[in-house]
Amino acid sequence: MFYEIRDDAADEVQFEDIQEDSISAGCMTMDELLDLYQQYKLDRQVIEECYADKSHFRTGVDIYEDYAFGVIDIVKQQNVLGNRDKIAFIIRKNQFLLINISGDNDNLEVILENGIHRFKQNITLEKIVFSVFDSFVSGGNAFLENTENRIMEMEKNIVERQVNELLNKEIYDMRNRLSVMRSYYEQLVEIGEELLENENGIFASRELRYFKIYKDKVSRLSENTMALSESLIHLREALDAALNYSINNTMKMFTVVTTVFLPLTLVAGWYGMNFEGMPELKWEYGYEAVIGVSIVVVILCIIFFKKKKLI
Repeated sequence: MFYEIRDDAADEVQFEDIQEDSISAGCMTMDELLDLYQQYKLDRQVIEECYADKSHFRTGVDIYEDYAFGVIDIVKQQNVLGNRDKIAFIIRKNQFLLINISGDNDNLEVILENGIHRFKQNITLEKIVFSVFDSFVSGGNAFLENTENRIMEMEKNIVERQVNELLNKEIYDMRNRLSVMRSYYEQLVEIGEELLENENGIFASRELRYFKIYKDKVSRLSENTMALSESLIHLREALDAALNYSINNTMKMFTVVTTVFLPLTLVAGWYGMNFEGMPELKWEYGYEAVIGVSIVVVILCIIFFKKKKLI
């Protein structure tokens, strides 16, 4: 699918009908790129980069004499840890191409179409590129806001001692998602910086402000993502402190109970020796006396620990 822009109107055309002096944009598959890359006079490394299997985010843009090339792993913010759509882009004078390496081709065509029609007047190549790249971070603020609200909710639960064993796993999963988003944004920041530099002069100088707007926006998203990730570190420390406090309270209770009944153990051991010279063994009220002494000792211990605010 290719569009040619003339007089602020975008018409769908065939690739071979595109005029060199007009602005054009299009989407293609890898098979189409393989058929046309020699006609485009692209370096063979472009094809190799598209097929390269990389587990990490690709960063930066490859700048050639008359075009710029890059590969982007698109993160779906509704499913950050899920499969990513991998696309490539080629930007040359008056032309912007998106190549679907893996993912939903229909969705990529919709993104391009929306990017072309975002501006109603004075449509330029820079505006189209800006619009398409801006769509890659749409929903970023909502994602961060939802994450921040959840962090506040978890912090409230910790303060109110409403913690459970699943909270620690949720913090880990959230940090993992934020780490992926931060890497994704840093990838886009570097692309924005390269486009803003305009090393091979394919963009009009007066239109570079759009890339400055884009780079600043993604930089803010990256910084806010990092701030939330650091908040989760403090949240985990607070969770550990709350769990330790709960364990300490339990251990304190066991210690108090042990201490209360320790004198009774002494009494039991004392009278368990059964020496013949112990007068209490033949006393009529010896059994009741030991019970009374034990009750008094327990009561005195409880009063003592209450005064010390240990129970």
